[in-house]
Amino acid sequence: MGLAMARMGRLNAVSNEGPRLSRHPSRGAASFAVALLCLALGACASDESQSEDPVQTEATADGRLVLTLSERAAERLNVATAQVTSTGTARVVPYGAVLYLPDGSTWIYVQQSDLTYLRESIEIDSITADGVAIALGPPTGSFVVTMGVSEFWGVESGVGE
Repeated sequence: MGLAMARMGRLNAVSNEGPRLSRHPSRGAASFAVALLCLALGACASDESQSEDPVQTEATADGRLVLTLSERAAERLNVATAQVTSTGTARVVPYGAVLYLPDGSTWIYVQQSDLTYLRESIEIDSITADGVAIALGPPTGSFVVTMGVSEFWGVESGVGE
């Protein structure tokens, strides 16, 4: 049995862990680390599409920011929008579109044009299974951001700077 174990690899005589499959186990770990590093560096390689700013901002007269995303940034954030609908007299937005700030104010990001968004104040009338009925906010038919809201706020509020 000792000969068979020796053929599989050397025995760890100190801790009696049994056979090792490699004579140099640290080489496997080092190879793995090098592979991960190469993948990371490859992901950071620059080309024209990665050198552009992912988002450009422009201040409005009232201090809000117009956010214009690059196509790549919109894809990476998986930005999704939905239309403001109406049910009777109420305008309704998806619950995921609403941004609640620490001061209690409620906002929504409205699509101004392709890849361009602006945060607008809303007043919530009620919350139902169908979404959030708003008393004040964008008109019916407007497109509002439903995925990417927190990332947009992060850009506006300077997270990561």
